[in-house]
Amino acid sequence: MKKRLMNFTRNSIVASSLALASSAGFVYADDELNREWAEERFDYIFTELALTDSERAATLDILQAQMGEMREQRRAMHDAGAERPTPEQREALRTPAYATLSDQLETVLQEDQIKGLITYLSAHQPRGRMDKRMGHHGGRY
Repeated sequence: MKKRLMNFTRNSIVASSLALASSAGFVYADDELNREWAEERFDYIFTELALTDSERAATLDILQAQMGEMREQRRAMHDAGAERPTPEQREALRTPAYATLSDQLETVLQEDQIKGLITYLSAHQPRGRMDKRMGHHGGRY
């Protein structure tokens, strides 16, 4: 009986995971939904930096392009069989990415706005997996 219950539970978890993964793939496949998510995510900092509507749109375009490039780099690393980068390696990848982002934003924003946005992005980066024994449930790199 116990084994039967465990198989049922395992099967329902697998089915739920597949359903969630397929629905998540659908959301990320649609650029419009991704754009709405980005607008909501960055609304706070854009308001704090007093960006105009055109500055917001141009900044989102730049951010989404860079996020797409970074996603492709991670996918290529994964497909090549590379292991997850260490926190030091992630920081080493992040530093030139921020420099490139700053260069691209110079055409849209003022220097103090760029610094504020970079500071915000740096403070809100996922920090990777945490030790579960400490009560953290992990994250993505």
